[in-house]
Amino acid sequence: MKTRKMFIRICVIITCLQFVNSQAFSSIRNLEIVYAEEGKLVKALRDFVNRSKAEGLPVADSITGFLKDVEDARSHVHDVELWMSHPINALYFVSRIATKWGRIISSIECETCLETDSVKDFTSVWTAAKQIPNYWPTLLDTHQIYKSILAFWNFYDLDLIDILNGKIGEKQTYPLTSAQVIEMVKHSKYGNRRYAAVVWLQALHDRRNNTKLDVDENVSEQELDFELATAYAEYMFPEKVVDIMSKYEDSDDRLTQLRYDNLVRQAYQIPIQYRQNAVERPKRNWNEDRIQHKALCKGNVTQTANVHFLKCLYRPTRISYYRVKEEIVHQNPRVSIFHGLISELEIQELRRRADNQLKQSLSAEEKKHWVKFQISQSAWMADSEDRMLNRINHRIKLVTGLNTAHAEQKSLMNQHEILNFGVGGMHLYHYDAMVKNEFFDINRFPEKQRNKVMNDMDKMATWMFHLSSVEEGGATVFPRLGVRVPATKGLALFWYNMDEMGSVDERMIIAECPVLIGSKWTSKKWMSYEENRSSFS
Repeated sequence: MKTRKMFIRICVIITCLQFVNSQAFSSIRNLEIVYAEEGKLVKALRDFVNRSKAEGLPVADSITGFLKDVEDARSHVHDVELWMSHPINALYFVSRIATKWGRIISSIECETCLETDSVKDFTSVWTAAKQIPNYWPTLLDTHQIYKSILAFWNFYDLDLIDILNGKIGEKQTYPLTSAQVIEMVKHSKYGNRRYAAVVWLQALHDRRNNTKLDVDENVSEQELDFELATAYAEYMFPEKVVDIMSKYEDSDDRLTQLRYDNLVRQAYQIPIQYRQNAVERPKRNWNEDRIQHKALCKGNVTQTANVHFLKCLYRPTRISYYRVKEEIVHQNPRVSIFHGLISELEIQELRRRADNQLKQSLSAEEKKHWVKFQISQSAWMADSEDRMLNRINHRIKLVTGLNTAHAEQKSLMNQHEILNFGVGGMHLYHYDAMVKNEFFDINRFPEKQRNKVMNDMDKMATWMFHLSSVEEGGATVFPRLGVRVPATKGLALFWYNMDEMGSVDERMIIAECPVLIGSKWTSKKWMSYEENRSSFS
């Protein structure tokens, strides 16, 4: 019994630690790996149930019911990557891992339960699953997925009714439950919170009145009315509060009457000068870069600058007979797309190698607020003594004429960064070369680290392979150039971040648009100014 108590305490501690540090949602591939581990858990739970019944031991209905529901849900998933790349599917899955499985473990590992061999076998599978090198989902990941859905609804101006009913873009899945919507609005950004709460809860209220869905049965009509009335009260719209609550004015239930009195009193106490009589979207205080960023991501901007320069050609390389297909999408500064420079085998190998190395993507100045800037995970692969990466580097050098190596062996310039984006995966507009950047201040680093940091920030040029296609969203955009490049598997994107003097070209702000549907993979290689200074002479 003491051993069991100690085991439970350890599990609680591990869960709490993971709650603080978990970032599973920031990579679709991470969630795919956890999905595979869940398959082992399902098999182990099925074995536990069958062995317990065979031994004449009772099994709680909550366990058998959960097992049936999970097996049924998984039976409809044929392509895990495709299924997981829908944000609402990811939400259902992460919620299941972070909450429901924990309750099953607690039920099996209760202090009064028998410590049979079947219990030991199941808990050993659970313990092994939690020890994978990738992030294990927690409630924090569920909250972040809620935020991601709210963020791209706001960013792309998506149809709210479609999202409620499980449709994002052209992809349909399960509708959101009433409980999920109520929980979601709690996680909207402060400036947009009151508006989001009113419009989402009103849309949910309308859905319940017009349709009868099983997913709405977990929240009573009265509870939703109180949530909606509270949202309108916070929005300072007293007429709506009174209208919604009027049906409860003569309620015989004491608690209902108290809640009615409290909300109506709150509504009438709103000062007249602050009262609202309509629901309007808050004004966005965005700068020009953010406005252009959004317009490009939505595909609402047609590139006009330098259009007469745009062309496709077979570009000569350092080998006279070797030419590559180049598509110039912007002439000055030059932004080019190259085709046919990476094979399917190389793409799959890069992705395979990244599996157990993916960690939250963080730049020097983004660590405290990483979700605000970037939702992805990265794996770093050193060039040295790697035949495949050296072959890829050789092609990049042939095409660009730039040296792909750096004298400092530990520099990021001697590595490839493989990225996989998560639910709503994106990277806010930024400079790749961070020598001059509003997020970067070299003086914040200890003096001994400054040389290395400056070497890592010396990203004169960027080469980026797309290792997957994305169905919706996920484009790479250059807001100050009016350039948008969709995520297309096998495509390589190349641009300069600095001029011939080694100064950052302030026109070269880049952003990765939020992914709506899909699992976005990229591979980045940077070339430094110090190693290529002569190329400008």
